[in-house]
Amino acid sequence: MVPSDRKTSGGAVIDEPRFSCNLLLQSSGEAWTVIQQFSSIFRGMVYYASSIAVAAQDREKDAIFTFNESNTIEEFDDSGQVGLGNFTYSGSARRARHTVCLVSYDDPEDNYSPRIEALTDTDGLAEYGYRAIDLRLIGVTSRSQALRAAEWTLLSETLLTDTVAFKTNEIGMALRPGDIVKIADPSKSGVRAGGRILGVVGNYITLDYLPPDPPGGVIGSKFSWMYNEVDAGLDGLNQPRLETATVTGILTPGGGADWENGFATCITPVDPTAPYGSSDAGTYSSGKFVSICVDPTDPLFDPGVAAYDNADIRPRSEIGSGTSDTIIIDGNGGHPPEVQNPFLLEFPSLSAQEFRVLTVNQEEEGVFAITGLRYRDDIYAKVDFNTPLDEGKDYFYNPINPGPPTNIIAQVIWDNGQAKISVRWNPPIASTTLFNYNLEVRFYRVQWQSGTVDGGITTWSEAWIEVPPQTDDEEMIPIEQLAIEDEFRVRIASVSRVGVQSAWSAYVQADRITTWFPMPDISSGSVLSFTNQSSGGQLLVWEFAGLALPPYISGVRLDVSPNRALTTTEQRGLKDPLPGTSGPPTYGIYIYGDYPLEEYAVTIFHADTNWECRIHFLTFVQGLEGSTFASVTVTRDDIVPPEPDLFTVVTDSDKQSIAPMRRFSWALPTSEISNVNAFSYLLAASESPSLQTVTSNWPLGKVTDIVQFLVRYKAGFNNTWAQGVSLFADGVPGDQRYFETELFDSGTWTVMIRSVDRTGWVSDDQAAIIVNLGDAIPTNVVETFDAQADGWPGQKVNCTVNSDGNLEQTDPTQEAQYLYPFEVTANDAGLLVVTSATNSDPNKNGTTPPGSPDQGGTYQWFLREIGSDLEDPMYPNPQGDPMYPPPQTNYMYLDTNTTIGISFHPYVPFEKLSAGNYEIGCRILSIDGAARTILTATEVQMDYPDLERTGNDLAINDSGNDRINFATPFPHQVKAVSVTIQDPDGVISVPATAYLRGKDVNGFNIRLLDAEGATVSGLIDYQAVGY
Repeated sequence: MVPSDRKTSGGAVIDEPRFSCNLLLQSSGEAWTVIQQFSSIFRGMVYYASSIAVAAQDREKDAIFTFNESNTIEEFDDSGQVGLGNFTYSGSARRARHTVCLVSYDDPEDNYSPRIEALTDTDGLAEYGYRAIDLRLIGVTSRSQALRAAEWTLLSETLLTDTVAFKTNEIGMALRPGDIVKIADPSKSGVRAGGRILGVVGNYITLDYLPPDPPGGVIGSKFSWMYNEVDAGLDGLNQPRLETATVTGILTPGGGADWENGFATCITPVDPTAPYGSSDAGTYSSGKFVSICVDPTDPLFDPGVAAYDNADIRPRSEIGSGTSDTIIIDGNGGHPPEVQNPFLLEFPSLSAQEFRVLTVNQEEEGVFAITGLRYRDDIYAKVDFNTPLDEGKDYFYNPINPGPPTNIIAQVIWDNGQAKISVRWNPPIASTTLFNYNLEVRFYRVQWQSGTVDGGITTWSEAWIEVPPQTDDEEMIPIEQLAIEDEFRVRIASVSRVGVQSAWSAYVQADRITTWFPMPDISSGSVLSFTNQSSGGQLLVWEFAGLALPPYISGVRLDVSPNRALTTTEQRGLKDPLPGTSGPPTYGIYIYGDYPLEEYAVTIFHADTNWECRIHFLTFVQGLEGSTFASVTVTRDDIVPPEPDLFTVVTDSDKQSIAPMRRFSWALPTSEISNVNAFSYLLAASESPSLQTVTSNWPLGKVTDIVQFLVRYKAGFNNTWAQGVSLFADGVPGDQRYFETELFDSGTWTVMIRSVDRTGWVSDDQAAIIVNLGDAIPTNVVETFDAQADGWPGQKVNCTVNSDGNLEQTDPTQEAQYLYPFEVTANDAGLLVVTSATNSDPNKNGTTPPGSPDQGGTYQWFLREIGSDLEDPMYPNPQGDPMYPPPQTNYMYLDTNTTIGISFHPYVPFEKLSAGNYEIGCRILSIDGAARTILTATEVQMDYPDLERTGNDLAINDSGNDRINFATPFPHQVKAVSVTIQDPDGVISVPATAYLRGKDVNGFNIRLLDAEGATVSGLIDYQAVGY
């Protein structure tokens, strides 16, 4: 019976049954449905099991089972990692908690008409607001019973919010819905309070584990174990039950006689003849079997009498060295613990949580899934007798209303290629922790909000975004497309293990991404460098000298700036200059490109000027860039190629006779060149181009982007590129280092050459060579004797020199003779006599009439070597020798003229003569015996074998009269010397011209002058010809 709301006339409270039912069934229905409706009257439920319908009531009951990690199944995922653990908890949602219950019953005072009563949870109403639930009771005619049902509903939703799920083995078959079980979950309580029993000797119980220092200590704890009740009355036969006892002590090793037998258990039958035989029993202590029972009739524990006897533990020394998980209890209530059964320890300050079994499902053979709802026995007394709730009771987990987390830190970071808000916090101040395990908070609700800064004012978005619940004390919130003007703030609330939420924390604004990882300064220590490439561009690379780079840096941006204004053509390929940079002195800063950190940049500039190149950091954060720069200057000398180096000319001849083929050769410019072009000072009035050197930015110090050489030439001594004529229409290929030509075999010429790189730039200056400076080199060395010019020297017979300087026959009726001696100075000289003749008769020499044919005169040349044999003529009758041509007129014989002598022989054109003295003789006859023959010209030519002497790269000092000796002197005479001034290498002064100061068969003297007329040193090539 329970108190009602009715009273006697004397004011005494009238008791009534806890549950009563008054109804009249007026219609039929399914039996199971009707039974379920009846069970709701007494807070019961009906379930079907083992072919029978079983009714269970939600009422105060004792726990009949205990579960811990030793008798539950741990959940694993597919990878073998622990998944959900042994126990899984869940709480009711906030929206499932009602604050007002509208309960209806049949009022007997109003003809059993339905009447509605409202019961309000004032605390819940203040926290959650108005949330009503309708409760329709069947067969209830008592207002007190209806209000009790309403209060039970509101208290259950408020206090019984924690649900547990776990799996166990066949022991699950003994559980039924409505049973109360106790759970010792170390992952939730922070201490292991359950396990299995390993040994039992009277009241000495050995456990598989005993907490070393639990809250409140072990002694005084309540020790529970399961047993089987053979007759459980209304519950049936062989029902599981829990027996409890109080722990009075802990067994300590090494305790002398008090520790003597310990907790040995003997095995029967025993073989007395084998004290240590296989049939004897051991005691499990400290993980070892350390004793043998040999007498089952001897008391298992008889302290003090002897050190040990037949039933005692042997050897005793091993017991004393162990550690003990053995407790001593004050009794067993007639149900002694059994080995391998589960146990539970509830410490003086902490109790195990109890749950009412809701469902038992067999998932597979030998595996049962259990769900249970939180159970509190103080609710029933509160509902029936309005006794206070036991709020001070401490469970392994005692739910309280948590406070918000503390010490919240939020900052924007870059993690794993993405911007994130890193949030960290500490548990609420009032939280209870055990072994660093939070016993109060189940999870945290984390919400964040974004905003945009404009003019120093942050405008926040209207919505808060919530992330999945967090069970630890930190969270990483991904951010899409972070911009520098973005701001973020977070708030966090704690949710207890029964679903109670704390108030939201204060807003915490996240630090910007640069607060903890500022943008590094690359203006010092970092290096931006470049090398010129064979492609015609520049390869820029960068390194940051071990600088710690924040993870949000995405790459670098390359800006370039010329040191002069650019033309429209030069700006092609460049982006528009950055705003505000287009005026002097910057002339515009242009974005050349963006590059990853680990890559490089290749530039090709279309303006021949210096370019300031600089890089700064780019980031994945929109609007965030580095403000410091690493820079390097690409100079004009790196863009425009230098002129070729070592421009030289060599005259090649593979034989002594002259075949003047000029070979011009050069080399690519190298970094060793430190002087300016040799001929930039040739003429004082000439244009002086910008002088260049090869920069050190070429790999291996050699220019490698030359694709063509332009060659021009100019007659005379003039190093002006614009006035030159192209020697080759398409130039010389860049991989060729020479050309040959016969064009410059005579006269003075200036030959010039310039470089062209792959991007089309032509070198500012040219290398140049002056060829044939000095004597013109003859194509053939010939010595000439002109008799007419010399006055017809020698012996004359019947002839004389007339007033015109010609040799005229005196008596036309008689033969005239002219003898002329000469010297042949070298062997193999070829003789050629060229003679022209006329006559004294105007009618026969072309005078009358004018233009008539000149019939000339009759003559024939003979030759003899002076001092030769005078006895035998060389050719007594030349008419019979086909080698000689017939004479012009009468045949003449050697033996018919004693004046010429028998040593003469007819002259043969180009007859080869050895060195020595010779005499030529001419026999002169009249053409008609009346007209006198006149010789108007006679020229004797000696064609000697030509000899050549050359020299290359000869250093001339600045004395003004340096001597150059031929490697081999000429045998007889030097005819011509030609000098070529080389384009010199090194840091010497530059010669502008050269003068020969005399030559002989052994060599020549030379003087070099600069453009001012001062003597200087230099390099020359020479070519000399003689015989």
